[in-house]
Amino acid sequence: MRDRVITVLGTFAVALLSCCSLTGREAVGIGTEDVEAVEPARVEQKPAANDDKAGQDAKPALPARDGFVILEREGRCWIFREGSKELAAFKTLGEPDKHVTRLNVLPYKLTLKAPDVQTLEEYLTAKPGFVTKYDDGRLWVFRKDSKELQSYLKDGELARHVVRPGMGPRGMTIKGPDAETLVLYVAAQDGFETILEEGRLWVFRAGCKELDEFKKQGELARHITRIHAGPMRLTVKAPDGETIDAYLKARGQ
Repeated sequence: MRDRVITVLGTFAVALLSCCSLTGREAVGIGTEDVEAVEPARVEQKPAANDDKAGQDAKPALPARDGFVILEREGRCWIFREGSKELAAFKTLGEPDKHVTRLNVLPYKLTLKAPDVQTLEEYLTAKPGFVTKYDDGRLWVFRKDSKELQSYLKDGELARHVVRPGMGPRGMTIKGPDAETLVLYVAAQDGFETILEEGRLWVFRAGCKELDEFKKQGELARHITRIHAGPMRLTVKAPDGETIDAYLKARGQ
């Protein structure tokens, strides 16, 4: 009897061990499949192209400005007034002993030199359609060929003028014959024409057909308006949204 019990128990133990062994193999198999199923695929990391970096590091060319001459010597750009004695001396004798230097001038990221600070500042602050005059840390702004400019050149500071602290380039105080001149100066941008009408700023690409239409007929029937999007929080109007986007991008806004 005892032998039969032992035999039965032995048979049961073998069966139990076989069942556990089979279950174990199935569990390992399932576990392996799960791991393989969720294992992330290996992605080869390629070095980023240098094109974007090159574009970010590109230095904008210095713009030509009426009344100024740009000369390059040994990687430095010199700024002179057109027809000045300093320009003639530079061409004959080379770099003058007395001059001013400004490093990493934005947005050009260039070192600029000039015979004096007035020449350098008036070049950097020049905009098409305007003339600037640097005076003791402040900037006078005039419309090109205006009677107010002629009066300033003849007699100095205008008796009647407006002042806008901190509104000029690099936070300079600007002065001018009237507020509209100063607003249009601040809003001016190369490649665009801006017009101030009833406190709103119209922006056009230079030479576009919509500009001609505006000058002939006034406000365009079809246009885009963006409230407070412009310089000094001016409301901006333009023939299309792309023009506004391009204008704001050129201004760094």
